[in-house]
Amino acid sequence: MLRNNIDFILSQMDKEWILKALLDTGLERHQALSQQSLGFWLRAVDFCRIHN
Repeated sequence: MLRNNIDFILSQMDKEWILKALLDTGLERHQALSQQSLGFWLRAVDFCRIHN
């Protein structure tokens, strides 16, 4: 649920944000999203300043 909410917010800014963040992995969007750790998602929130 947390992952989906973060993806929704970041996708409003840039639809391909996850693919740009994981350059040249060859993964599909849904694979890239599902394989990230909680640490990745927390850093994404902090980096993109979407804390509130």
